[in-house]
Amino acid sequence: MNGNVLEKALTGVALVVLTDKEGKQYSFSTATRANAKVLIESGRRTELIIKGVLKAQRQFDSTIKGVDIEFQDNMFLPEVVALLQGGTIVKNSEGNFASYTPPVAGSKPELDNFDVDIYTEETDTSGLALRYAKLSLPNGKGEPIELGFEDDRFFSAKYIVKTAPRAGEAPYVIEMVDELPRV
Repeated sequence: MNGNVLEKALTGVALVVLTDKEGKQYSFSTATRANAKVLIESGRRTELIIKGVLKAQRQFDSTIKGVDIEFQDNMFLPEVVALLQGGTIVKNSEGNFASYTPPVAGSKPELDNFDVDIYTEETDTSGLALRYAKLSLPNGKGEPIELGFEDDRFFSAKYIVKTAPRAGEAPYVIEMVDELPRV
């Protein structure tokens, strides 16, 4: 490879899939932004200083503890909101969404963990999607959502998921796939 680095041009949030512990999938392609912030425990430094002179030091490596993901979305997704923060969805007699009520203030809802997959497009100079990069994050748990309303703007919501790998598990995996899943 003569020292060249492989390059992938990735763009957009093509699809997000949340998979609960029973295997039920919640997919949405309306997220306009997904930010995955790797949480790091900084390596500490131990120093041996005698009479103001540094005699030795040891630097410990940093450790990845998990990943916090923040999604920005302009659609209200009741099932996703209930997965992230708990609460109750009510449907009318035709099975259509009627209302959502979050858990009562001050309560601690029993939330299940779920896995997160975020897909982004790999493009070339034609602008067409060649393949997709799939970012997989295990063991996520939702946070209370933020709702945004503004004159002359569409509704916006901020969905937050905190992930933490189990013992022996990677905090995330990025793999290339040929197509988006059909969920």
